[in-house]
Amino acid sequence: MFVVAIDTGCTKIASAVVDEAGKIHRQDRYTRDVFDKDSTMRVYADIVEGYRQSYPVSAIGLGTGGRIDVKTGKYNFGTTAISGWEDTNIIAELQSLCHLPVAVENDCKAAMIGEGWKGAVKGYDTVLGVLIGTGLGGGYLYHGEMVYGNRYGACEMGHSILYPNGKKCLCGQYGCGEMYCSGTAIWQAYNDRNPATPIGSGYEFFDLYRSGDSVAAYCLDRFCLDLAVLLVSFANLFDPQVILIGGGIADAGEYWWSDMMKYYNLQGATFVQEIPVVASVLGNTAPLMGAAKIAIDLLT
Repeated sequence: MFVVAIDTGCTKIASAVVDEAGKIHRQDRYTRDVFDKDSTMRVYADIVEGYRQSYPVSAIGLGTGGRIDVKTGKYNFGTTAISGWEDTNIIAELQSLCHLPVAVENDCKAAMIGEGWKGAVKGYDTVLGVLIGTGLGGGYLYHGEMVYGNRYGACEMGHSILYPNGKKCLCGQYGCGEMYCSGTAIWQAYNDRNPATPIGSGYEFFDLYRSGDSVAAYCLDRFCLDLAVLLVSFANLFDPQVILIGGGIADAGEYWWSDMMKYYNLQGATFVQEIPVVASVLGNTAPLMGAAKIAIDLLT
């Protein structure tokens, strides 16, 4: 059995052909400069058609940002850069293009599913997931099943209020965790304190940090404290067996992980301190593995 797994990012779309054992047979990455629904759907269809030339694929699993009704396929809400995504029935439209069964999931939750299937949290019953990339995503796995909530927004750590009346978030709220504990937030915090020489990416930020820049050091310390506070709050709320941290910023954990854990242990009660905090081991393939898993589950 082969399935197509797709992970939709802001500037890239990653894809893979995966078998039922979780082996990746082919993996690709597509960059793009047009971000609307129609062009995105065309990329999906082209990916699937290309893979079908070499593999007898049986289903499609798709991850994308936002709050998505995984049963109907309807995109409910999100701060995605893909115009026209709102109210789209992703499952119905992709099925009509490719004539294959389709499963869809929020990209951060897909990464958690992937890590639960073949990664860092395999074998755990209850997992609190924190995905730190361009934004800040979250999720909660309970006995192997994702907890969604009434509007598929459960455990959206990035949109819990960290600082009342703080920075305005793209979601419309003020003071969301995403505005302080995401890859984008780190370099924007640097620009707030150093507007004379602004930067435009996390890569530039960590270059400055490695060079000994004092503003970068301050901003990263604040990131560690803010993230620790969020983790302690959600650990108390969900009481998981384990906390999983993934996403692009996790790849730079050598610069911040130990300080974040110091704050986590200072802020958290004893029972919170006892919850293991682990890093993703699948890296950028985690969302693809999760997308593959939900596609395989359609067929089994």
